Amino acid sequence: MAKRYILKIDAGNRSFTLEDIDPANLQRDARENYSIFWGESLAQYLLRRNPDDFVIARGPLVRFPANKATVGYISPLTGVPHYSFVGGQSFREIWSLGLDAVVLTNPLDATAEHYVKVSGHMPDIQAEFISGESLPGGQRSAYYYLVSKELDGNALWGSVFTLGYGAYHGYLSANVAVEAMYHAGRGGAGAVMRKFARALVLHSGKRYAFDPEGLPSAVFKRLAKYGSRLGCKDAGTITKLAATGKDPTGKNTLPAWNATRLGYPMAEIGESEILLATREGKTGCYWCPITCRHYHTMPVDYAPDGVDLFLDDFEPAYAIFAMLGLLAQEDTREARIQMLNRVNREIFLPIEQSGCDVIDTGVGIAALYEGIQKDLIPLSDVPEFLHQKEGNFGSVEAAHGILELLKSNDHEYKAIRCLGDGPQALVEAYPEMRDSVFTCGEKTMGNAGHCNKLWTFLMPFSRFFSHYSGQIYKVSGDIPENPDQAVLQELFSRVIDEMFRREYFSILCNTLSCCAFGFVIFTEDGAGLELSHDDLLVEVFRFYGVETSREELTRFAQNFWAQSVELKIRHGWQPPSADQFPYRVFEAVSQAISHPPEKCREMMELLIAEWKRQAKQIMSKYGYDAPWK
Repeated sequence: MAKRYILKIDAGNRSFTLEDIDPANLQRDARENYSIFWGESLAQYLLRRNPDDFVIARGPLVRFPANKATVGYISPLTGVPHYSFVGGQSFREIWSLGLDAVVLTNPLDATAEHYVKVSGHMPDIQAEFISGESLPGGQRSAYYYLVSKELDGNALWGSVFTLGYGAYHGYLSANVAVEAMYHAGRGGAGAVMRKFARALVLHSGKRYAFDPEGLPSAVFKRLAKYGSRLGCKDAGTITKLAATGKDPTGKNTLPAWNATRLGYPMAEIGESEILLATREGKTGCYWCPITCRHYHTMPVDYAPDGVDLFLDDFEPAYAIFAMLGLLAQEDTREARIQMLNRVNREIFLPIEQSGCDVIDTGVGIAALYEGIQKDLIPLSDVPEFLHQKEGNFGSVEAAHGILELLKSNDHEYKAIRCLGDGPQALVEAYPEMRDSVFTCGEKTMGNAGHCNKLWTFLMPFSRFFSHYSGQIYKVSGDIPENPDQAVLQELFSRVIDEMFRREYFSILCNTLSCCAFGFVIFTEDGAGLELSHDDLLVEVFRFYGVETSREELTRFAQNFWAQSVELKIRHGWQPPSADQFPYRVFEAVSQAISHPPEKCREMMELLIAEWKRQAKQIMSKYGYDAPWK
C-alpha cells in the first residue's frame, strides 16, 4: 500500500512541514483497522494522534465521478470527533498537489489574522501565510475576494475555504464554506478553523479533465439509473417541503413553528410551479453526472458580475420557512415568489455571510420566539423589536433584525448571543426552556426532522445514536396502535439491525470521501444496505490499483465503526437515556404516532436498550468494552 503524504500547516509558528505515513507500519492500537486509509479513516487516525488538529482529507477514487473531501475535527458543540463531507474542488486540488491530506495544527489562542495559500506539487509544496487585513468579513465576500486575488479571477483554478462573521465572533455554530456554496460543519467547523487561518486557498496549477477510461461500464449505467430522479429541474430535496408539509387531507408529516404543530401552510413553495419559476439551474459534485442540487441566483454587491449562486435544500428551507412560520401576504403564486425572494435576500443571505449553520439559526430563532412568548426569556435579554409576545413568528423583519445583531456581535442582549452557539445554548442559559427547544439534548444539533410514524420516532434517536448517517429514519415499518413489549422488541431488533447495516455501508462511502448519491450504485439494488453481489466496488478499487474483497470491506466497516465509537467514548460520550431527551421531542412524536408522550418516552427507552445490546456485541467482537449494561 502506498504512503500517504500529509501537509502540516503550523499556525502558531507560521511554518509548514511534509510528512509521509506508511499504512503498513502505522503505530496504532492492534484493535484499530486502517486497511482503507483515506477520507474519514485517515482523518480519524490523525485526530487520534492530535485532537487539536483540523484535517482535510481526500479519498482514493479520485477520478470516480462522485468525489468529496472529508473535514475532521473535534466538535465544540458535542466534544466528540466530527466529520463533514463537502463538495467542490478541494479533493481535486489535494490530489493535484500530490497530497492525501492537509492538516492545520498548533492552533492560536485567538482568531488568526492570516490566511494560507498552498501551491506547488510534492515534494515542492509551498504554504504562504498572508495577512488577512483586507479579507472581507462575510463568508461569500471572502470567497470572491480570494478568487480574484489568488486565482486570477478563475474559480476553477483552485479551491477556496472561507469563514464568515460568525467564526470571527467565536460562535460555536460557525461553519466553513468550500467554493462558497458547500458547507462543512454542522458540528462547528468554523469555530475550530478560525484559530488556524481565516481562509485556505489550494492552488496546484494543474488541470485534469474527467477521464472515465478504464472504469467499468456498470458504474455509468447505475449512475444514470439511480441519479435520473434527481436530474429534472423541479426535483431535488427542496420538493420535500411540499411533499411533507401540505397534504390536502391534513395528514402532514412536517413539524413546523418550533415543532408545536404539524404541517406548514406555505409548503407549496416546494411545488413544481414555484420551483420552475425560481430555480435557475442544477448541479452536483465535481465530475458527477447526478445533478442532485438546484440553485437560484441573487443580486449582490460583492461578486464581480453582481450575482451569486445559492443552493436549495430541504433542511435549510424547513428551518427558516416552516420553523419561523413565514407566510405570503396573499394566496397567489406571485405573492409566494415575492416572499421567497425577500426571504432569500433578508434572511438566507445574511446567514450565508455570517457563515453560521442555517438549521441551527432557524431552529434557534424559533426557540427564542417561544421563550419570549412563555416568559422564559426576560425582555431585558432581547431587543425592543422582539418585546411583543405575539407576532414574532411569521415576521421577516424580526428574523432579519436578529441576524443584523448577530453580525455585529452585540453582547448587549444575552439571548441573541446564545443563538450564535446554536439552539441548545438557549437551554444552557435559560434552563426552563429545556423542554421547549427542539433539540435532542445537551450539545446536540437541533433538527426536528420528518414526522411520520416510525420515521418520527427514529429521527431524534438518530441524532444521538446514528454514528455515520441520519438516514436510519428511512427504515421501513410501523409502530402498532396497541403494541405490547414483545412486539416492540421484535420491531426494534429489526430496526437496529438494519440501522447498523446502513451505517456499515455509509462508513465505506465516508472513508472513500464519496457522495452518498453516487456511492449508492455499489449497493445491492441501490438500497444503501449492503455491497452489491457483483463486487462492483471491488472492481473499481482494482482500477485504482487496490486489491480487496467484499468480505474484507465489510469487515473493515464493522471494525471501524467499533473503533470510532470507542474514540467517542474516550472523548466523554455515553449513550443517553430517553429521560435526557427534551419533552418536546415526545410531544412532537405523539402528534404523528397517536401515543401519549409518556408512552413514546417508554418506547424510546426500549429502542435505546436494543441499540446498546447490539452495539455491545459489535464492539466486543473487535475487542472493545462498551461501558454500559
